[in-house]
Amino acid sequence: MVIRGIIFDLDGTLLDSIEDIAYANNMMLQKHGFPIHRVERYIHWIGNGAGQLVRLSLPDEEANNEQYFPVYLNDYKKEYTKNLFVKSMLYNGIPELLRFLNEKNIPIAVNTNKPHEQSVIIADHFLKPYNFQLIQGQKDGVPRKPDPAGAKIITDHFGLDAAEVVYIGDSIVDVMTSKAAGMQFIGVNWGYGTPGEMKGCKHVMDSAFELKTFIEQRI
Repeated sequence: MVIRGIIFDLDGTLLDSIEDIAYANNMMLQKHGFPIHRVERYIHWIGNGAGQLVRLSLPDEEANNEQYFPVYLNDYKKEYTKNLFVKSMLYNGIPELLRFLNEKNIPIAVNTNKPHEQSVIIADHFLKPYNFQLIQGQKDGVPRKPDPAGAKIITDHFGLDAAEVVYIGDSIVDVMTSKAAGMQFIGVNWGYGTPGEMKGCKHVMDSAFELKTFIEQRI
């Protein structure tokens, strides 16, 4: 594995954001008189975009209510935008890793299924010091992961072939995205992936410090 560029997933890879996501969606559910959920439930619901998160959290009779679903989704997005930075934080060792990559002039970017507008705000708050070349969130006209479209936009921006880029993530969605894009993959065990999701992956890291050492040997 030779690494010339890196694409990071966001939630569960760079950013521990689950409490703010859960709080915002529970506020939406409360507003509409629906039961709320424990934070642990949300860990299994994120990764496939805000729409899927909201749909999975709703009562069964409302999950496919296409008349009102846009209202639920919009209310969640409004609540989350108000609560992006309450408890969220970069994982331990991530700032050191990102500074190292900057020092080595390795181009880095984010590819996430979080709505693009929120992704940009979060990146400006948490990632601005680290010279990310592109933040690619979920937006109209670009299929969400595991479709490789967003990852391809990034590699084109880097000016690199897919095989020269490593994708780093915490879930099976990220594994599938990297394969579809023809990229190398490094899994991380500190995020929101369920046990066994990284099974079969050649490279899986238990800490950002271990990840830094692994990358340092391959650039």
